[in-house]
Amino acid sequence: MTSPITTQADGTWLGTLRAEGRARFESLGLPTTKAEAWRYFPTRALRGVDFAAAGPDASDASVDSIDGLRLPGTAACLVFVDGRFSAERSDLTGIPDGVTIGSLAAALASDPERVRGVLGAVAPSENAAMVAANEAWFTDGLWVDVPANTAVEGAIQVLFVTTEAAGPATHPRNLVALGRSAELTLVFGWSGPEGRDYATNAVTEVSLGNNATLRLVNVEEEGGGATHVHHLQARQTRDSTLKTFALSLGGRSSRTSVRAELSEPGASCQLDGFYLAGDKQRLDNYTEVDHQAPHTQSDQYYGGVMDDSAVGNYLGLVFIREGASKADARQLNRNLLLSPKATANTKPSLEIDHDDVKASHGTTVGQLDDKALFYLLSRGISPEDARGILTLAFAQNALSRMGEAPFAAALVHHVASKLGAESVLVDEELMGGEGEQ
Repeated sequence: MTSPITTQADGTWLGTLRAEGRARFESLGLPTTKAEAWRYFPTRALRGVDFAAAGPDASDASVDSIDGLRLPGTAACLVFVDGRFSAERSDLTGIPDGVTIGSLAAALASDPERVRGVLGAVAPSENAAMVAANEAWFTDGLWVDVPANTAVEGAIQVLFVTTEAAGPATHPRNLVALGRSAELTLVFGWSGPEGRDYATNAVTEVSLGNNATLRLVNVEEEGGGATHVHHLQARQTRDSTLKTFALSLGGRSSRTSVRAELSEPGASCQLDGFYLAGDKQRLDNYTEVDHQAPHTQSDQYYGGVMDDSAVGNYLGLVFIREGASKADARQLNRNLLLSPKATANTKPSLEIDHDDVKASHGTTVGQLDDKALFYLLSRGISPEDARGILTLAFAQNALSRMGEAPFAAALVHHVASKLGAESVLVDEELMGGEGEQ
């Protein structure tokens, strides 16, 4: 391996952090399916990747127009190219005064002590090899600092674009800190070239103050040769709210993991997602919710549609710790198989160490309803359209949980087009219909 990537801001504490991350990564080794959290992910996709290799400077990379990636209704758009912030490609006009949203590398240079209080404090790397690799070799990422009592209007879009010129792996490190009663909506987007193999190893740390609210939609649509690993971990204090939606569409092998720590009373989270896999894709979703305090709530809904020889995975774990009285946890995973060769692996689970709680979990795996399909065919609808209508109706159970923002509607249309059902969705809207939920 080459020496760790350094930045101009590397001081004693950051250099130590990087060295510890590298040592842990080399000690732990790559994840294997023997670890419960990785049991469904094709870990062989990680072998042979030189995670330490540095790529070119973002300013040297050729990027196709990002206009098609900008979602409607977003107030600002930050662009990271091959793991580094690109100011010339970003639009920061919608970020209000007093709110810091920008480059982590720049923040390390200008306010390292503020960053030090968040970096590595929420997502430890002691037993997490891929977090340790990110810690050792990240060069840049998103830095968000929203002060108390500040609500940012409109969603902030953040695009992570990998180019043909990128190194074998990039390691974006994102830090999001919201003060007391702050509110923010973020939309992450991940994309890359179709014609090459590459890896993305991202870590997002979220720190929520009392009564703060973060909504984060994560759209993974990497290139066909990509291996994508993204770990998001949040620490929530009293009465804070976290809402995440993981939309997984691209990559050869993709894994999105979310861990929410409900550390004080009143904290709540809603973790949702939808994954659409075709060909030989492997899309993996892993969630952990840790109820550490009384009167905490969690609600999870993940849906998956698999076609061809694709594999869709969901593994979710809910902890309700001793002393977490009145905790309320719900967890549901539903899967639709469109091909006899498609596979769904699903395992929602609970570990409860307290009696006075509410907890439920469930999972389903099925195929299109033959009776519903026959009904549509009997009304003169083509087999392709009938299949698209029923699949979209299934998908909308999950997609509707993104809300009604313009960017969410655009993402629903994007999924509908992949299902061959966009014309059906448009017809429903023209007729004033609500769509099947």
